[in-house]
Amino acid sequence: GRTRAFAIDITNENILFAGGVSGGLWRSTDAGASWIRVTDRMAKPDVVSIAQDTRPGHTNTWYYLSGEAYGTSASGGSAFYLGDGMFKSIDGGLTWNPIASTATGSQVSFSTNWQVTWAVVTDPSNLTQDEVYAAVYDGIYRSVDGGTSWTQVLHGTSSASSYFTDIAVSDSGVVYATLSSDGAGRGIYRSTDGVNWTNILPANFPVKYDLIKIGLNPSNQNEVYFLVGGTDTTGLLTVNFFGDKEWNSFYKYTYLSGNGSSTGGTWNDLTMNLPHGIGVFDDFHAQGSYNLVVRVKPDDPNTVFVGGTNIYRSTDGFTSPNNTTQIGGYGLHTQLVGFKLYPNHHPDQHDIWFSPSNPNKLYSACDGGVYRTDSCLAASVSWNKLNNGYLSTQFYTTCALHDYTSDILFGGLQDNGIFITDNTNLQTSWTMPFNGDGSYLATSSDDQTYYFSIQQGKIIKAKLDANHVITQMARIDPIYASRDDYQFINPFVLDPNDENIMYLPAGHKLFRNDDLNGIPFANNIDSIATNWVQFPDTVSTSGSTNVKISAIACSKANPTHRVYYGTSLRKIYRIDNANTGTPTRTDITSTTMPNGYVSCIAIDPDNADHVTVVYSNYNTYSMFRSLNAGLTWIRVAGNLEKNTSGSGDAPSIRWLSVIPFQGHLKYFAGTSIGLFSADSLTLHDLSHAGTVWTQEGVNEIGQTIVPYIYTRDADNFIAVATHGSGVFTTHYGWNVGVDKIATVAEAIQVSPNPASDQLTIAATFTKNTTVAIQLYNLQGQLVFAKNKETVSVGKWTNTLPVYQLAAGTYLMQVQAAEQTWNKKIVITH
Repeated sequence: GRTRAFAIDITNENILFAGGVSGGLWRSTDAGASWIRVTDRMAKPDVVSIAQDTRPGHTNTWYYLSGEAYGTSASGGSAFYLGDGMFKSIDGGLTWNPIASTATGSQVSFSTNWQVTWAVVTDPSNLTQDEVYAAVYDGIYRSVDGGTSWTQVLHGTSSASSYFTDIAVSDSGVVYATLSSDGAGRGIYRSTDGVNWTNILPANFPVKYDLIKIGLNPSNQNEVYFLVGGTDTTGLLTVNFFGDKEWNSFYKYTYLSGNGSSTGGTWNDLTMNLPHGIGVFDDFHAQGSYNLVVRVKPDDPNTVFVGGTNIYRSTDGFTSPNNTTQIGGYGLHTQLVGFKLYPNHHPDQHDIWFSPSNPNKLYSACDGGVYRTDSCLAASVSWNKLNNGYLSTQFYTTCALHDYTSDILFGGLQDNGIFITDNTNLQTSWTMPFNGDGSYLATSSDDQTYYFSIQQGKIIKAKLDANHVITQMARIDPIYASRDDYQFINPFVLDPNDENIMYLPAGHKLFRNDDLNGIPFANNIDSIATNWVQFPDTVSTSGSTNVKISAIACSKANPTHRVYYGTSLRKIYRIDNANTGTPTRTDITSTTMPNGYVSCIAIDPDNADHVTVVYSNYNTYSMFRSLNAGLTWIRVAGNLEKNTSGSGDAPSIRWLSVIPFQGHLKYFAGTSIGLFSADSLTLHDLSHAGTVWTQEGVNEIGQTIVPYIYTRDADNFIAVATHGSGVFTTHYGWNVGVDKIATVAEAIQVSPNPASDQLTIAATFTKNTTVAIQLYNLQGQLVFAKNKETVSVGKWTNTLPVYQLAAGTYLMQVQAAEQTWNKKIVITH
């Protein structure tokens, strides 16, 4: 997953640190062959920068910053995922504690500059004080007591703060800092003591700029490179693969004398020597300062590396465009259709490190994790993946096959496409059949056709071979919507009672595809018109053209084909009989609902009049439930809220899933602080405590963000997508206790199977117990039930009539006391 923080221990270069932006801090003692998470599961898991105190006698002291400032995909709609200040270790990074002076921010609102951070560095030249610098929102902070207290030494004003900042310290204690142009303190600064600063910004610098990354030349620290992202129509213009324009700049500064300003320093504009004009993926792209890094090779001042989406190496310090080589990121000269990655590497570069003992050995931290090359000067660089148990993947969604006997699980990940596995062995690598930012997913009920989507609404249907390689595909999203219509991670849903129908929101619009099977596998790369119908009048914008449909759900039963959907600004709608014609919407928004972002709608599987709506915002009430199809609503967030009004320090709720469990419904909520469950949803007001939520997976999931939960009713299978710690699965409630059906599962016999008329079930029980039998179809609907009966020790048989059931595959559950035993049944006629 996305990795902004990386460091090598100078006392032992086999010790590496890597920080997932929402996946915790990890430590390796074997050069990346394996990793251990060193931050607690119940601590906030965001890490963006890490630094070691490199002074002799102090090398066991480390610092890291939390709070990703840009590209924070862990944020829900209107729920920015804030950091928790700086953390410190005094035992070589084994244990970490928050620094109290920086940990005063609110979880639910931006209240201190320490919640949005960029970089931490230490001063190796100060032998008498523990000098630490932090680049955060609105400037630079300095501490001389190891973080106990801080002084803001560079800043803007309350009305004009710099969002983007950076900091670097030379071996002799000279400090360089940058503040973006949106702040009153804008500029590039130099200081010899960290207290008195000189703005050395040159006269010909762009007027507007975002992040300026600093790259000191280790062999001559009077030379400093400044890589500038997000300039305004000045600098180098490139056009990315979406057709979006961006401008970036690149400068080299050489200190000469005095305070370094004016004639005390020289500036060389290297901007036009950045890579451009080759191919759409080959140009230098910073994506608005999302990915930006510059480093100079320690033993060769002419070899300079810059990172944007790709890594580039120049052997003449970018003084010309002629000696530059792309060595990582996207594949060389790849095309948009079926684009490739650089072999064994990944795009979107955030940091570059050189081995202390061998400057030809280079480490890369990027959206794909951590990589190393042992020969960074090679004509074609060979990379080694170091993600060996470094579990920081950021899942947006996850899904499994309908067939409960299958182990196939797949999910959509931030910048890592669609990943899939068919093996429960935790050491087995997953494969990636489809690239991009993986989004919503589905399969047909026969598990032969996959529906994959990536960023901004692009959807394909596909067939996969046994190795999960796409053998047939078609892009199927409607031609009637543009890229900008969609949410970045845009939902869709198949009708659970007619999987040939898909409902797809696109901005204000809602579409239905009436015949997915009728779309040929044409290997087309453009959107299509085939079988798409647009609903009328789908969203009231309430005066805002930016309102989009943000959540959608379709009923399983009572009545079927009912669609509920919600928007990015409060509204909830219902469409009855949505599977045919173009019925109009019914606005079912309650006056008590907030002006918030609807992140999820959950319909009870046995009654479509029972529906629950989730708002992801902080400081608003998060969960509402209706038992009459939206005519009236009650608040049911219970103890996931601080107050009945929704105010106060409470998590952002991202998702709700509902499964049948032991004769009632079980509710699972994904939040910004982990996974929770409840046995019922009850009224929450000044007189009622409301729903009681209990945290699940404390030791496994902890406080990692949970944006999505997949449930399969047939076998109580749950897959929990976390945005930072991968995906977790369980069969909820499958407990094997003293009341076993038999000593071994094979002792239960079902015959005949396949069957056409009736089934006979036989078992031998080792103690008196009660037995109940249920039959489910592969959509999870109960089609036959036999009530509990008491049976005695010994031989037991029971006969089930199945002649009235449709031919097909079913799941039989035999429940004895606390155990559920499952068997796949085939019925033929």
